[in-house]
Amino acid sequence: MHKSAALALVLIALAILPAAAETYLLGGVLATEVVDDEKSGLVNILGIQSSIFDVDVPYVADLWVYLRWEGEGEHTIDLEVVNPDGDVVADLSDDVNFGEHGTNFTTHSLANTVFEEEGTYVVVVYVDGEELLDLPYCVNDDSDAPDEPYLLASLPAVEGRIDDVGWGEVEGAFEHYTFERFPGADDFAIVTLWFSGDDSYEQRIEITDPNGTVVAQSDAQEVEAWPGELTVVTDYFKNFLFKVPGDYLVTVYLDDEEQLTYTLRAALAE
Repeated sequence: MHKSAALALVLIALAILPAAAETYLLGGVLATEVVDDEKSGLVNILGIQSSIFDVDVPYVADLWVYLRWEGEGEHTIDLEVVNPDGDVVADLSDDVNFGEHGTNFTTHSLANTVFEEEGTYVVVVYVDGEELLDLPYCVNDDSDAPDEPYLLASLPAVEGRIDDVGWGEVEGAFEHYTFERFPGADDFAIVTLWFSGDDSYEQRIEITDPNGTVVAQSDAQEVEAWPGELTVVTDYFKNFLFKVPGDYLVTVYLDDEEQLTYTLRAALAE
């Protein structure tokens, strides 16, 4: 038995691999489709969900696990789907190679996953044998959903939204910027996905330049968190100025408490 049904799901801060690996798992989501646009180089993540209601069980789903990383080198990723009783009902293993240090994403298929009973399942992510991330998935029952907002992922993109059925969509996700020369400027958004909670909160985004100077802050946005439901918060940065190349840092705050920091790299085009 892996975990009890009353698994305590905590907010993601920055899940760190052993120091020698120099790689960080920044978060992830469960989605029905991840589309890599070869022409634009941008990624669309569709049908993002952490719960499903009003379905007959057993319920069969084809899900993709989308994970965001910062790091380098070769790693082994193991996934387990754990049912409310703590039993592993599906698993897979993938090897990845990030090469040199950078921001990356990976996708992993959980096709034809059978959810035989109602309750909160957990997709557990192990990296090099260490458990680093738990992604909840409620089937017809959100009684074990977290009481506080659970930060699934935050990423630069063109747009983020909730669709007509209450699932999330991220349009035009990307990992870095390249410019022919500096200074360079562009419009983009920071899309942050939260799951569950039971209150109203305030989120804001802060961006620092490679020298550690705060160069942009979003206005605080109200996060209305509901048990078992997904919330997508989009902060827009219009004509953002990248004065110099290097690693800009994006920090997500909830009620002025830092939740996650990650890199938005700007480089000269080769």
